[in-house]
Amino acid sequence: MVGPPEFDVCAFLRNNLLTQPEPEIVLARRIDLFADELGFDRQRVAGWGLVEATLSAAWHYEKH
Repeated sequence: MVGPPEFDVCAFLRNNLLTQPEPEIVLARRIDLFADELGFDRQRVAGWGLVEATLSAAWHYEKH
């Protein structure tokens, strides 16, 4: 598969996110971790995370 490497971490950004007491803080920390450890641009990680979450929601909506 060919595409931006930032897209590969999107599922990890959402994983159990809404079960956390402060999901916005957890999400920001996850973005920082991927940016720091993998050398990704934070804005690109966040942007692709939004794209992937929207796509996932659309797929879920189509099923129901």
